[in-house]
Amino acid sequence: GDPQPKSMRDVDYYRRDIVQPLAGRHDAVLGISLGDIVHDDLSLHAEVKKVDKALDTPWLYVAGNHDIDFDAPDDAQSLETFRGAFGPDTFAWEEHAASFLVLDDVIYLPGSKPAYIGGLREAQFRFLQSYLESADKSKLLVISAHIPFFQASASRETFRAADRKRLFEMLKPFRDVLLLSAH
Repeated sequence: GDPQPKSMRDVDYYRRDIVQPLAGRHDAVLGISLGDIVHDDLSLHAEVKKVDKALDTPWLYVAGNHDIDFDAPDDAQSLETFRGAFGPDTFAWEEHAASFLVLDDVIYLPGSKPAYIGGLREAQFRFLQSYLESADKSKLLVISAHIPFFQASASRETFRAADRKRLFEMLKPFRDVLLLSAH
């Protein structure tokens, strides 16, 4: 989670200190970056992706609050740059022993402080309903998001409680669920 380079120099540190020591020396069959792929400089998305390719492993990317187009007028357009670099922000990935869900759980709130809250959108709930109905309930279900699903602050809501309750209700039929987040 949170590689978050702020400059090309930081991307080089990431390449040299994190990726290069692993290249050709791991048994991983899948990788996931849990958001904040960069620290607000969205032009670095493509550079980080190039570095990750050295691992020669399929790689999934989760959007984080530092991957937002802060000049976007609304939440619906806030991940245009992210999608251009990495593809969809909400999707399913199937492996033999597990099902993976990648969820953009950063709701952009232009003009607010902070400018986001954790939560899910109606379209995501429709996607989840459709996918989870036919998913193998005996397989491990891995859900990858950026903002943790728990309440991280006593002074303000960090993940919408109604969304968390609704999501967890949908997950009840599954034997094994692993929630991954960063932030």
